[in-house]
Order: sequence, then C-alpha cells, then structure tokens
Amino acid sequence: MGMALAHNVDLTANTTTAQHTPGTRYYDVANKKEYIYVLVNSSSAAVADGTALVQLSATPGSVTTVYSAGNAALPAGFGRGTIAAGSYGWIQTWGSCYTATKTYADSTSLIGSGDFIKPSGSDGTCVGVSLAGIANNKMGRALAAATGLASTVSLDVCCGNYWPA
Repeated sequence: MGMALAHNVDLTANTTTAQHTPGTRYYDVANKKEYIYVLVNSSSAAVADGTALVQLSATPGSVTTVYSAGNAALPAGFGRGTIAAGSYGWIQTWGSCYTATKTYADSTSLIGSGDFIKPSGSDGTCVGVSLAGIANNKMGRALAAATGLASTVSLDVCCGNYWPA
C-alpha cells in the first residue's frame, strides 16, 4: 500500500468529518514543507498554531497535545492553524516554521539557538535539549534563542520520519 498524497488543500481547514484519510501527506514544494492530515483526539486540548503534537500509539493517524510516557517517542508535528478536539486538520511535520511555536512547558532554562526541541507537558509545549539529552523524540531545532520562559521560538521542524508510509 502506497502513501496517500493530497493536492490543492486548505491547510487551515478543520472539520468533524474526514476529508482525507488520516496520514495523507501534502508537500508544499515551493516552501519546502510537509504536512500530514490527522485527527485530534477528542480528549486532547484544541490545537492552536504552533502547538506541539504527539501521536497516540494505539490510534494511528490520531494526535494529542498530551505528552506522556506512552507516546514519548512519537512526535507528530506542529499545528498550523486551529483544530478543535475531535476534528480533522493538517499539521506541519517538516520544514522551517516561522510562526509562533509554543515552548517551555516545565522548563526553567531558556531554549538556545540550535537547541533540539522535544515535546513536554500536557499543553502542547516544548523544551530544548542538547543532542546528548535526546533520543528519538526530537521535533525540530531552534533557529534563534528564546527571549524568555513561556515565550515562542521559530524552528526547523523534523518530525516527518516518524510517520509510517
């Protein structure tokens, strides 16, 4: 079975009925970005632009804002618009992300330029770690240093390899 690809999609649209099969990919060739169509779990918080998401291992194609031991190695991507809990929408899995990415769920230290980013907490936020402090759950790399705790940072997103084809 091959990978499903979508064309001419509205990346900010979200609906309660599937418009594509969860896991369908969209490649924005002009901007060098990749997106995946997902279902935001009904028990998850709503997704805002820049929200970090992890896959639910028991439900392929379903994501949540809640980072836990059960999905620690399954980073999915970042919200690229608003997606209500229990709704379908697109998330970014690869490429530069210049809009706000929420950071610092439980961190007491600032993310530095070049730090790797991993999911943290239950609200779709991230923390920065060194390469030695990260296993398979990196979501991207900070393009600039953060200005304070509970702020935002732009990053290069690299979650695409975690999705099965």
